[in-house]
Amino acid sequence: MWFTVGNIYYDTHQLDRALSAYTRSSELKSDSWLPVFGAAKVYFEMGNKDIGAELYEEAFTNAEEDVRKSVLRDEEFEPFRQYESQTGLEKSDIKGGPEEEPSDIENKENNRNHSELLTDITTKR
Repeated sequence: MWFTVGNIYYDTHQLDRALSAYTRSSELKSDSWLPVFGAAKVYFEMGNKDIGAELYEEAFTNAEEDVRKSVLRDEEFEPFRQYESQTGLEKSDIKGGPEEEPSDIENKENNRNHSELLTDITTKR
């Protein structure tokens, strides 16, 4: 529910509320990286592109393959891809990982708690 609330706030440009909703969603649904992708969009929209890119990269690296494929098709993430080309970041940093992508099992083993990640990022802001 909180993820959907975050999307509604994001779509109506209530970015602080969207970020709060995505953070709450992340706390409640620890097995989904979707709230982190949402928070990345919010930070990017707020002008905190480095933080948005960091969140995007972390989420993309740890998300399951079907989520990564969906994100790559999602036009809302085009600004991240443009940012990558403008800043010269490695393709693996923004577009989707190294040539050999880790398996979902490896992702789960290396998973950083995304709720903690969002809390850490929010306090940097």
